Amino acid sequence: MRGLSSRPESLFSISLVIRVIPFKPNDFAVTLKCKNVRRDSIETFGADWEWAERLAPPFDTQGRTLGEFLAWFEAQTGRTVVFADAALEREMRPAVLRGSIADSPPLQKLSTVLDLNDLTYALEGDRVVIRQR
Repeated sequence: MRGLSSRPESLFSISLVIRVIPFKPNDFAVTLKCKNVRRDSIETFGADWEWAERLAPPFDTQGRTLGEFLAWFEAQTGRTVVFADAALEREMRPAVLRGSIADSPPLQKLSTVLDLNDLTYALEGDRVVIRQR
Protein backbone atom coordinates (compact mmCIF):
# COMPACT_ATOMS: atom_id res chain seq x y z
CA MET A 1 0.00 0.00 0.00
CA ARG A 2 1.25 3.44 -0.77
CA GLY A 3 2.15 5.53 2.24
CA LEU A 4 2.59 2.63 4.67
CA SER A 5 6.03 1.45 5.62
CA SER A 6 6.84 -2.16 6.44
CA ARG A 7 8.74 -1.04 9.54
CA PRO A 8 7.22 -2.30 12.85
CA GLU A 9 6.66 1.19 14.20
CA SER A 10 4.22 1.87 11.41
CA LEU A 11 1.94 -1.03 12.36
CA PHE A 12 -1.44 -0.04 13.67
CA SER A 13 -4.40 -1.74 15.25
CA ILE A 14 -8.05 -1.46 14.48
CA SER A 15 -10.75 -1.86 17.09
CA LEU A 16 -14.15 -2.85 15.82
CA VAL A 17 -17.20 -3.16 18.04
CA ILE A 18 -20.08 -5.22 16.71
CA ARG A 19 -23.46 -4.41 18.22
CA VAL A 20 -26.39 -6.78 18.17
CA ILE A 21 -29.76 -5.03 18.49
CA PRO A 22 -31.53 -5.20 20.87
CA PHE A 23 -28.69 -4.99 23.36
CA LYS A 24 -28.50 -8.22 25.29
CA PRO A 25 -25.77 -9.98 27.32
CA ASN A 26 -24.64 -11.88 24.20
CA ASP A 27 -23.13 -8.76 22.64
CA PHE A 28 -19.44 -8.98 22.02
CA ALA A 29 -16.48 -6.97 20.86
CA VAL A 30 -13.92 -8.02 18.29
CA THR A 31 -10.48 -6.45 18.45
CA LEU A 32 -8.23 -6.80 15.39
CA LYS A 33 -4.50 -6.35 15.94
CA CYS A 34 -2.23 -7.06 13.03
CA LYS A 35 -3.07 -10.70 12.28
CA ASN A 36 -4.54 -11.50 15.67
CA VAL A 37 -8.23 -11.46 16.47
CA ARG A 38 -9.37 -11.21 20.08
CA ARG A 39 -12.99 -11.52 21.13
CA ASP A 40 -14.03 -10.00 24.47
CA SER A 41 -17.35 -9.72 26.25
CA ILE A 42 -18.64 -6.20 26.74
CA GLU A 43 -21.27 -4.71 28.97
CA THR A 44 -24.44 -3.53 27.26
CA PHE A 45 -25.17 -0.78 29.74
CA GLY A 46 -23.49 1.74 32.02
CA ALA A 47 -21.20 4.72 31.75
CA ASP A 48 -19.60 3.60 28.47
CA TRP A 49 -23.02 3.73 26.81
CA GLU A 50 -24.33 7.05 28.19
CA TRP A 51 -23.58 8.74 24.86
CA ALA A 52 -25.83 6.22 23.08
CA GLU A 53 -28.62 6.70 25.61
CA ARG A 54 -28.54 10.45 24.91
CA LEU A 55 -29.27 9.60 21.26
CA ALA A 56 -32.39 7.58 22.15
CA PRO A 57 -35.37 8.38 19.94
CA PRO A 58 -38.20 10.18 21.71
CA PHE A 59 -40.99 8.15 23.28
CA ASP A 60 -44.32 9.88 23.78
CA THR A 61 -45.92 8.31 26.84
CA GLN A 62 -49.43 9.71 26.28
CA GLY A 63 -51.85 6.82 25.82
CA ARG A 64 -49.12 4.18 25.75
CA THR A 65 -48.89 1.33 28.24
CA LEU A 66 -46.23 0.98 30.89
CA GLY A 67 -45.23 -2.26 29.17
CA GLU A 68 -44.60 -0.41 25.88
CA PHE A 69 -42.55 2.20 27.69
CA LEU A 70 -40.48 -0.46 29.48
CA ALA A 71 -39.80 -2.25 26.16
CA TRP A 72 -38.55 1.07 24.72
CA PHE A 73 -36.41 1.61 27.83
CA GLU A 74 -34.83 -1.85 27.51
CA ALA A 75 -34.05 -1.29 23.83
CA GLN A 76 -32.43 2.09 24.53
CA THR A 77 -30.36 1.13 27.57
CA GLY A 78 -29.42 -2.53 27.19
CA ARG A 79 -30.85 -3.21 30.64
CA THR A 80 -33.48 -5.82 31.45
CA VAL A 81 -36.54 -4.65 33.38
CA VAL A 82 -38.02 -7.05 35.93
CA PHE A 83 -40.69 -6.61 38.57
CA ALA A 84 -39.95 -7.67 42.14
CA ASP A 85 -43.45 -9.13 42.35
CA ALA A 86 -45.35 -11.06 39.62
CA ALA A 87 -48.74 -9.70 40.76
CA LEU A 88 -47.42 -6.15 40.52
CA GLU A 89 -46.17 -6.85 37.00
CA ARG A 90 -49.56 -8.27 35.88
CA GLU A 91 -51.27 -5.18 37.26
CA MET A 92 -48.85 -2.52 36.00
CA ARG A 93 -47.59 -3.61 32.54
CA PRO A 94 -50.98 -2.92 30.89
CA ALA A 95 -51.46 0.37 32.77
CA VAL A 96 -52.08 3.23 30.35
CA LEU A 97 -49.85 6.26 30.85
CA ARG A 98 -51.41 9.71 30.87
CA GLY A 99 -49.59 12.84 29.80
CA SER A 100 -46.35 13.40 27.97
CA ILE A 101 -42.96 13.65 29.60
CA ALA A 102 -40.38 16.01 28.12
CA ASP A 103 -37.54 14.35 26.28
CA SER A 104 -34.88 13.30 28.71
CA PRO A 105 -32.36 10.47 28.98
CA PRO A 106 -34.03 7.05 29.33
CA LEU A 107 -33.07 6.50 32.99
CA GLN A 108 -34.42 9.92 33.99
CA LYS A 109 -37.61 9.26 32.01
CA LEU A 110 -37.97 5.86 33.73
CA SER A 111 -37.68 7.50 37.12
CA THR A 112 -40.42 10.00 36.26
CA VAL A 113 -42.80 7.41 34.76
CA LEU A 114 -42.40 5.08 37.73
CA ASP A 115 -42.77 7.91 40.25
CA LEU A 116 -46.05 8.98 38.65
CA ASN A 117 -47.31 5.40 39.07
CA ASP A 118 -46.22 5.00 42.71
CA LEU A 119 -43.39 2.72 41.69
CA THR A 120 -39.67 2.82 42.35
CA TYR A 121 -36.68 0.95 40.96
CA ALA A 122 -33.23 -0.30 41.87
CA LEU A 123 -30.34 -0.92 39.48
CA GLU A 124 -28.85 -4.38 39.97
CA GLY A 125 -26.13 -4.88 37.39
CA ASP A 126 -27.83 -5.04 34.00
CA ARG A 127 -31.28 -5.37 35.60
CA VAL A 128 -33.77 -2.73 36.66
CA VAL A 129 -35.93 -4.12 39.45
CA ILE A 130 -39.30 -2.36 39.83
CA ARG A 131 -41.11 -2.32 43.17
CA GLN A 132 -44.21 -0.72 44.63
CA ARG A 133 -43.36 2.51 46.46
